[in-house]
Amino acid sequence: MAKLLDDIAALAPEVTAAEPSARQFGEPASQRMVGLGNHLPMALLALDRLGASPRQLGEFAAAYRKRLVPLADMTMPVVTDPGELRGEIDAFPRLEVFYRTALARDEHRAVLQRHLPSLLTGIAGAALHPLIRLAYGLLGGTRSEIAAGLAHATIRYRTLPAGSTVIAPMEADPRILLRRLRADAAFDYKPQADIPIDAAIFSASDRPRFAAVVDDLILADDPWRQLAPVAAAFHVVRDDALSLHAVAGIHATRIIAGELDKPAARQLWHHVWRAVSALYLAAGKPELPSAGYLAQLRDQVGRVEDAPDWPGILARAAETPDALAAIFTFTCLEEGRRSGDRLYRWLAWRAIT
Repeated sequence: MAKLLDDIAALAPEVTAAEPSARQFGEPASQRMVGLGNHLPMALLALDRLGASPRQLGEFAAAYRKRLVPLADMTMPVVTDPGELRGEIDAFPRLEVFYRTALARDEHRAVLQRHLPSLLTGIAGAALHPLIRLAYGLLGGTRSEIAAGLAHATIRYRTLPAGSTVIAPMEADPRILLRRLRADAAFDYKPQADIPIDAAIFSASDRPRFAAVVDDLILADDPWRQLAPVAAAFHVVRDDALSLHAVAGIHATRIIAGELDKPAARQLWHHVWRAVSALYLAAGKPELPSAGYLAQLRDQVGRVEDAPDWPGILARAAETPDALAAIFTFTCLEEGRRSGDRLYRWLAWRAIT
């Protein structure tokens, strides 16, 4: 598995402008060849953890690799300060070499602690996809994917609106803050299918009061338990790429935060919460389902006609040709195991049916 992931890390998808996915992150096909859309390493790790056989993994990789082309040889000049290349799409190959070299020299936690904090204010770029790729690199212990995740976070660095003054947060319930966004007409945004999700989250959040509302959150001692249920509820009602990235981004943040010191981890959670809020606005700030409705969904889980048990879900997911479905099912499995919340089983089943 590790050798296969290392080989694939040198590839990226070739996407034509006619394909809907070419618009997902808002860059033309030529730029998608710079490591922005390669879901194969993540999908293979997810499928492996879901119980796919070596034959299934091989068939999935063979089919997906037909969409991939080698990265262009743009590794010069040598990078000395990755911060100088934040937001520079064409710098991906050079940055990947830089981070690979750093990971060959130092333990991965040291590399993350040294380079990730300076990227956190811009981590919403590409709808949290860089964080997700980085987390899968950590889960698989694959240095090439850790390097790719860091390079991706660097080139897609883009900041959400910041407040003019530092405020003391007052609200501990993120649902209340989302309700404030929903009730305020200044945050009205009509989702449009032909707008890239990356562009949508920055357009929807470009409001004078964005920081004043979302930065009012008091992070709990365990931010994951505070934010994960909100992201899951968001995906229940939306079931689209925006809410999917919120759930997958929260899962990824839990993995990455465990590799950072406490101050950096809390800053990571703060900026991921801001990104989730922007995803929520880009989705048209839907009304989140009530606690009663979510309880009904949890009660459905276990009835074969509504959602089978996890072994049945995993067996079906192991056969999926859809990379995002595999990744999301694995996300639900991991988050469900950690939380004990049966809602993730319902979400996983919906994702593969």
